[in-house]
Amino acid sequence: MNPPDIEAAHIDLPIDVNPPTTEEIRMAVRQIKNGKAAGPDNIPAEALKSDIEATTSMLYLLFKKIWEEEQVPMDWKEGHLIKIPKKGDLSKCENYRGITLLSIPGKVFNTLLLNWMKDAVDAQLRDQQAGFRKDRSCTDQIATLRIIVEQSVEWNSSLYINFIDYEKAFDSVDRRTLWKLLRHHGVPEKIVNIIRNSYDGLQCKVVHGGQLTDAFQVRTGVRQDCLLSPFLFLLVVDWIMKTSTSEGKHGIQWTAQNQLDDLDFADDLALLSRTHEQMQMKTASVAAVSASVGLSIHKVKTKVLKFKAENSNPITLDGETLEDVESFTYLGSIVDRHGGSDADVKARIGKARTAFLQLKNIWNSKQLSTSIKVRIFNTNVKAVLLYGAETWRTTTTIIKKVQVFINSCLRKILNIHWPDTISNSLL
Repeated sequence: MNPPDIEAAHIDLPIDVNPPTTEEIRMAVRQIKNGKAAGPDNIPAEALKSDIEATTSMLYLLFKKIWEEEQVPMDWKEGHLIKIPKKGDLSKCENYRGITLLSIPGKVFNTLLLNWMKDAVDAQLRDQQAGFRKDRSCTDQIATLRIIVEQSVEWNSSLYINFIDYEKAFDSVDRRTLWKLLRHHGVPEKIVNIIRNSYDGLQCKVVHGGQLTDAFQVRTGVRQDCLLSPFLFLLVVDWIMKTSTSEGKHGIQWTAQNQLDDLDFADDLALLSRTHEQMQMKTASVAAVSASVGLSIHKVKTKVLKFKAENSNPITLDGETLEDVESFTYLGSIVDRHGGSDADVKARIGKARTAFLQLKNIWNSKQLSTSIKVRIFNTNVKAVLLYGAETWRTTTTIIKKVQVFINSCLRKILNIHWPDTISNSLL
């Protein structure tokens, strides 16, 4: 597969291409999180932070050499893959989630690169994307989608939403496209060369039974657990959506001048259209552009939600029908054909009840004070209950349902049983 022809920017971003300074290295070391497992070199973050001045001096010499030669150390190209079991038959590889342990000094270097690039490149990305971006969250996308749905229901207008699901998106991206996109956004060639060379010869070893397997090459996708990976992946998704929605108006009217074609959170895409024909064209376009960069849409997991549809025909992709659904869980919140928040509130109460019951031993403990129990309730149960609550169109009924659940939990924590009584305000 040949990568798409993507033109480089005519002018580079104003990024200093001199070796990193000691102050920049010192700041990058402080940014690395503690409590993370060390990579193949067995150097934890805490060791680097124990004497930041000594660490900075050593890393300065290393980073200067990397800058001059445009090559990173070979141990930075190795990752140790830890298997985390999921549900299902554990004899099948797909029922494991992998966590890759990478070199911590390598993460410090990548932090430097990210600090230089992210703000200037982020300013060029589409507003529809909220994943891995400062001051944006799932809540923004959920709230926007709820407003769109509720207005469509209120105005009795048609709406098609296609929730796109990619197959192993982060592992499938064609890397040649990544380097072209970095240049397309104006990242200086020296930085692109260093990142490209850091990907040459990547390999992993699986930790199994306390032993390491033989190394195997990793030739596609962005590196798991690498600080640059979310940034690099966003460039790909942004280009896919920018390219596939550039021709024609197939979205919904958002302002007097602008149309909204989609809402994105990393690789979670929600395509928006008013007609069946527009959605069919947009879905085919997104699929074709995605395929050109190595991404494949999962036809079974991709779902279509319709409101007041004038056409009962299904949306298809490569001759296969995409399933129509009555409701969809978007970024953890339920959106259904009726609009409103009732279904999501019911689901949140159910999840919060499960979380509460799992902590039964905490609530029954004689050693823990009531204030500690209430703090645990707020962080482990109430947080589950109120996820996405900012997006709910609250009614008296919804408020009452939520408060009844909270009160019932607090009564159990305080060991207040019928016929004992206590006012809700005092509770």
